[in-house]
Amino acid sequence: MIQMRLLALCLATIFVLGLTGCIPSIHGIVIPGEELLDDRILGTWMLTDDASDSNPVTSGDVSVNESEDNPEDMIWVFERAASLTFSNSDGSSSTSMPIAAPSLCPPGMEITESKPLPYYFLTHTDLTEKDTITTNLLVYLTAIDDHLFMDFQPYPIRENALLGRFSTNFVLAHTFAWFSVTDDGISIKSLNGDYIEELIRNRRIRLKHEINGNGDIILTASTEELRGFLTKYANNEELYDLKETLAPIYQ
Repeated sequence: MIQMRLLALCLATIFVLGLTGCIPSIHGIVIPGEELLDDRILGTWMLTDDASDSNPVTSGDVSVNESEDNPEDMIWVFERAASLTFSNSDGSSSTSMPIAAPSLCPPGMEITESKPLPYYFLTHTDLTEKDTITTNLLVYLTAIDDHLFMDFQPYPIRENALLGRFSTNFVLAHTFAWFSVTDDGISIKSLNGDYIEELIRNRRIRLKHEINGNGDIILTASTEELRGFLTKYANNEELYDLKETLAPIYQ
């Protein structure tokens, strides 16, 4: 069974939020029933390219450093995930979504029932020169010792392939990132996939994994094993990519 799941994982194309270098994992790092909530992350955020500059910005006064990929073109919108029911104003029809967010309310309908869930719904928008790439993810928060981590899992609500004949070929892998929240913004450090790969290939850690036909490593370790790894290495800065800062956009 695990070989079939890994083959499906190799075929899947929906791993990515933009946390480059992350190694995908079959399992998450959040223990069910022990999810954390921090509603300070709610709202609309813009990626800056200066980790020390987390001052609020406005849509009419954006101040970021110039780069090949403008950070202002990457927008993060965090909402509280919920089980929602949408209805017409006259109550003639309704539709329910077990996992949704207010932004998914269909035109002409309103939210009539809402049951909050213990995690968040992220809409990540990357505005490129030729296209606008929108990714939806579920984001779980967890504490490991004195560190906070985000667990990202794609939620392809608009992906018709997941409803088709080969829907079982898609496995929605997890990626992880350290984070902290202040009144000024959110700091995020995604895990350094190259460093983790080096540890694994040099047999410096025993973290269950598989290597696909392209030579890519896919983590198959359990939640408990992943948390044990992060407990040991969380204070090692080599574990992380450079810190990114999300600044709030006031509208």
